[in-house]
Amino acid sequence: MRGYNGSYRDKREILISLNQDFAGATLHTLLHELREILESGFEKLARPIANRNDSDLEQRAESFAIFVQIRAACDTLPVLLENVSEIEKKWLRIGAYGFLFAGTLAYLFACVLLPRIEDSVAAQRLTQRAP
Repeated sequence: MRGYNGSYRDKREILISLNQDFAGATLHTLLHELREILESGFEKLARPIANRNDSDLEQRAESFAIFVQIRAACDTLPVLLENVSEIEKKWLRIGAYGFLFAGTLAYLFACVLLPRIEDSVAAQRLTQRAP
């Protein structure tokens, strides 16, 4: 279990496993659990968005975690682009734009693929433990 969210009376808490498959997975897990807590709030308001009877809740929580991280990157990108535009040497500026473009794509792919990679690593660990 990567994370858990629970509530008792009016207190809510999120517990994150210290044994994550990847260092960056901690933030993803936190956002996933936060979305599940939000859904319980929607249910209390009689306005649920996800269906708890199927995998819709898990899928929405995964999508939420992915989109929040991508949105944060998109908000940071203009600042980075402005910083790169201030580089005086043309070839350094072009290289920095290329590096920024490649890094942005890599980050976006990492955000989108993280749940699949985590599931794959977890499945591989289980098969290695099985006698």
